[in-house]
Amino acid sequence: MICYRYTAVAIKRPESVPRNQAWPDDVNDDA
Repeated sequence: MICYRYTAVAIKRPESVPRNQAWPDDVNDDA
């Protein structure tokens, strides 16, 4: 469900913030 979670975060993430930048809700989501 990594893809689904990443999509949800991308939608919630402001466009002014680069997608490759660390996000508080997704800090440890790489694991």
